[in-house]
Amino acid sequence: MPKGIPERPGVQRLAVEVEDHPIEYLDFQGTIPPGSYGAGQVFIWDRGVYAPAEMTRDKVTFAALGRRLNGAYKLVRTRDNQWLLFMIAGAGPVGRDGCGEAPARVRERSGTAPTRVGDRSGTADPRGG
Repeated sequence: MPKGIPERPGVQRLAVEVEDHPIEYLDFQGTIPPGSYGAGQVFIWDRGVYAPAEMTRDKVTFAALGRRLNGAYKLVRTRDNQWLLFMIAGAGPVGRDGCGEAPARVRERSGTAPTRVGDRSGTADPRGG
């Protein structure tokens, strides 16, 4: 995400697919030396959960709930490993029920439970609630 994640509807951002990283990198922050793959400063921008709503080869729609990112989003493939990311207008902020799950409308469409990203603390709410 060279220019960051759209935080309001109407903004589209380039998202470039990269290789999967080992789960051991989950908490890594620091500097990757010049000349190494991924060289530069690495920091954790957000932690939270997501719930996929629709997944095809060229489109992924999901709800995200993190400390910073909160809403419904759509990724649309434009080339082999390039995508555009949009915040979906009118979807409203994503909330949680008493069990720390995505809204029922997201669970019903996806048929799956939310997936936790970047949080190994065992708490349901990545914001500590």
